[in-house]
Amino acid sequence: MPSHQEEPLRLLVSGAALWLTNVLVFALWYWRLDGGGPTVRQERKEFGSRSFLFPQMQLEKSERGRFECEGWRPHFVDYLFIAFTQSSTFGPTDAPLFARWAKILAMIQVFISLSIVILLISRAVGVI
Repeated sequence: MPSHQEEPLRLLVSGAALWLTNVLVFALWYWRLDGGGPTVRQERKEFGSRSFLFPQMQLEKSERGRFECEGWRPHFVDYLFIAFTQSSTFGPTDAPLFARWAKILAMIQVFISLSIVILLISRAVGVI
């Protein structure tokens, strides 16, 4: 039978793995769905995104060269950042959402993340 100390640690590790999986799944969905997916975005060679307003898109054209973001298009890490901050702040990120599908996915992601944290805390308190 596991000791009283091991169960909370296992619970925290399982909760962290579940939370991280939530972040990765939603990052992949955002990356895959925005503007038809990475292949379509690459073929279009459009600046920015069709579903999110990334900070690079808010720079004036004359300032883009200074920040090395001329012709900028989001990559997976940009969507990972959105998913990570959505799950850790339970709210909007630095990239506002334009598309309705993105807003719905973000609400689902925040709900799942919040549920994980609430259930994890309540279970941990029950173990103590």
